[in-house]
Amino acid sequence: MKQRKSYNELIKIFGIECIGERFAYLIESGNYFIKIKNAEKYTFLNNEIVKEIIIDYYSDIRRLKDFHIIEKVNPTKVSAYLTYWVLRKKPIQFIKQPDPSLFEKKKFLIEINEWWCVSLLLALAYDTRNPILHNAATTRRINIFLENLQYYFTYRLVNPQTLELCLHALNINPIYAPL
Repeated sequence: MKQRKSYNELIKIFGIECIGERFAYLIESGNYFIKIKNAEKYTFLNNEIVKEIIIDYYSDIRRLKDFHIIEKVNPTKVSAYLTYWVLRKKPIQFIKQPDPSLFEKKKFLIEINEWWCVSLLLALAYDTRNPILHNAATTRRINIFLENLQYYFTYRLVNPQTLELCLHALNINPIYAPL
């Protein structure tokens, strides 16, 4: 009952259209990620978990706006908080318990939510259709950074503030044009 009351309050504050668009974005993004990773036979995006993510995300955004007395949250915070909740809730689920040999062939499946979060963090903060070209050495460093980010998502404690800092660090030498 408490969650339903909270959800109705969020609808009053943000509007059903805004919440619905964010929900649809996550569904589309998650399903697209599963598809490009050829993981449809093994995984699916759990819509009920996505609903929980949306509620938790908007609850955090409401608290941020109330605390800082601001009308609009900056895109860095939006990216960080939404990615944080996706990472925490792990909405990409296995259809059935896979055979362990599958993980030897498709190692990324073990950490598919974490890889999606790397992609999601970038897509929410940048125009990923517009990459910024770098020399080979810089590209290598960026790829190492992204691999380390995925490792961090998998094995370290993450919070939205560290994700904000990460995005600010990426802005020093961006890999995509800003939104």
